[in-house]
Amino acid sequence: MAGSHERFESDGPRQSRQVMYQVMYMAKRPSYEFMLAVPEEPAASLNTDGALIQMRFKGRAGPQDLVLNLEQFEDLYAGLSQLFDYIRAERDRRYRDL
Repeated sequence: MAGSHERFESDGPRQSRQVMYQVMYMAKRPSYEFMLAVPEEPAASLNTDGALIQMRFKGRAGPQDLVLNLEQFEDLYAGLSQLFDYIRAERDRRYRDL
């Protein structure tokens, strides 16, 4: 999965396109936070780079921010879902074997 480590509120290429984003959802936890931002212009939200998800991991060395478009976020979600399915199956198997 190819995500960008640049923040969408930074002075990066996204800002040079003059697309302004509005935060629609934010969740903060002790070890991470994430937010969903959508372009304020309706036409900009129709392309694949429209809505963005920014994830920030706290207390870690190196790049702490990750910005994904919706397609990349769906791919991450699918991968995490498969991981949780595997973890549940392993837990079930271990409890059956006890």
